[in-house]
Amino acid sequence: QKNLMEKYKILSNKKIKDALAAIGEFGQNCLVVVDKNNNLQGTLSDGDLRSALLNKKNLKDSIKSVYQKNPTFLIKNNFDKKEAEKILIKKNLDIIPVITKNRKVIDVIYWSKVFGKNKNMNFDIPTLIMAGGRGTRLKPFTNVLPKPLIPLNNKPVIDHIIDNFVISGIKNFYISINKNSHQIMKSYFHQKKNKYKIKFIEEKIPLGTAGSIKYLKKNKKDFFVTNCDVIFDINFNNLYDFHKKNKYDFTLVVSYEENLLSYGVCKLKKNGLLKTIEEKPTFSYLANCGLYLMSPKIFKAMPKKINHSLDMNELISLAIKKKFRIGTFIVSRNSWHDVGQWKEYNNTLKRF
Repeated sequence: QKNLMEKYKILSNKKIKDALAAIGEFGQNCLVVVDKNNNLQGTLSDGDLRSALLNKKNLKDSIKSVYQKNPTFLIKNNFDKKEAEKILIKKNLDIIPVITKNRKVIDVIYWSKVFGKNKNMNFDIPTLIMAGGRGTRLKPFTNVLPKPLIPLNNKPVIDHIIDNFVISGIKNFYISINKNSHQIMKSYFHQKKNKYKIKFIEEKIPLGTAGSIKYLKKNKKDFFVTNCDVIFDINFNNLYDFHKKNKYDFTLVVSYEENLLSYGVCKLKKNGLLKTIEEKPTFSYLANCGLYLMSPKIFKAMPKKINHSLDMNELISLAIKKKFRIGTFIVSRNSWHDVGQWKEYNNTLKRF
């Protein structure tokens, strides 16, 4: 187990994928970059990593061309708490390294340590949880319980999902449910003492993975849409800021995935002769995680019929045709947990 300060540090010779993994594993938004002698080299935020990947950097590239080389820092015994507070607020920082006069990193000051809460957590926009599916991939559990109520370490999956949003200050939820599960779902939330509001959208006919979004049409704010079988350990405020800063109409949360092939790949010349063979190559790609942030503009891309079945891939295609600004918010593989299939469910049990 790393001590708290070690969780915030990363060596300057590490790769982008190492930094993504570190940020995903420990939940911080920024790392302190040090050399092998623990000398301060810079800071590296999740925003820096995201920008690098969007600018065609590779997961295997070094972080040396990515991290900030002139970070704000404090020198041991030369500051007090009020000074640290002012710097965090004025410069809108997640973290400040504390160093000795010869630049050795001895401590880190981070937002929640000083203020006792996550930065920018006091915001509230609507969140729609898509729970109208049948849960066929989790049978036989879903023959008895709706998928969102499947227990994950003595707590229903949907509670894990909601609690992570509530931590960011979100308290206004919509849950789409199908006709077979509406009584059980309503009864479960009715007996709970919630610190948030829930409105149910009852799907009288199956509306697909995006059809029930239409029921939020009167909403004038941007809003989150999430699957009911994916749990996210991310800063939703950062996602919202990223979405607004880039003036996106539609933002998809995506994750870099790597697959190692277990066989060699042949590359041919134009005449069909073998050019080279690459043994067990690794392929990288961006995976759609099932979390979205949308502006009310999205309703202009949707079919007018209220009970029209629509899947998310269809909605995305319609938004592309309308030339909407669609962005991607990159997170690490450790930042999300897919519990919609038995293999992933069992893997998540080990993590929680």
